[in-house]
Amino acid sequence: FERGIPLQFPGEHIQIDEGKIDLMTLATTTFIWEYLTEEQRKKIARQRRWMYLAICGTTKCILALHVCKNPSGAEAVKCLALATRDKSDIALAAGAKDTWHHHCGLSFVSTDQGSAFLSFQFAEAMAALGGDHDTASGATPWLRGFVERVFGTFNTDLFQEANGRVFSNPAERGDF
Repeated sequence: FERGIPLQFPGEHIQIDEGKIDLMTLATTTFIWEYLTEEQRKKIARQRRWMYLAICGTTKCILALHVCKNPSGAEAVKCLALATRDKSDIALAAGAKDTWHHHCGLSFVSTDQGSAFLSFQFAEAMAALGGDHDTASGATPWLRGFVERVFGTFNTDLFQEANGRVFSNPAERGDF
C-alpha cells in the first residue's frame, strides 16, 4: 500500500506518531513563577517535550495532540483516549474561540515501530477499543505521510515564533 490505503469514510484509518518537538519548556507550574526571584527562575530545568499526534487519514483532521515529558506506552494510550473523545471542554478551558469536537471510534490505526506502539499497554488499549493496529516497515516514513508532515509543519511554522524555540541540530540553527 505504498500509494496509500483507499479510504471511504472519516475515522476509517488513523495515523498516530510521536516526535520530539523543537520547543523548550519550563518544568514548573505557572502560578508559582510570579513569586520566584530571577535567580530562582534561572535554576528551573528547561526540557524539550515529546508530542503524540493522531490524524484521520480520510479527512486530514487532527483528532488528538498530546504533549508529554517522555514517550511511553502509557502516553501513547493517552493520545488514543483523546482521539476517541470530544475535546471541546479542553479547548474552551484553554480559551479557544471554538470547540474541538472531532473524534471517532477506532477502526484501523497505523503507527511506526516505536517502542510505545509495540508496548503491551498500547496493544491492550487497541484490543479494548476494538481497533486493528498495524505498524509500517521500518525506515519508511512516507507510509505515514500525513502525520509526519504535521510534525514538520509544527516545527518549521508553528513553533518558529515561540519563546523557547530550539532546533533539531546546530546546522539547522545557523545564525539564529
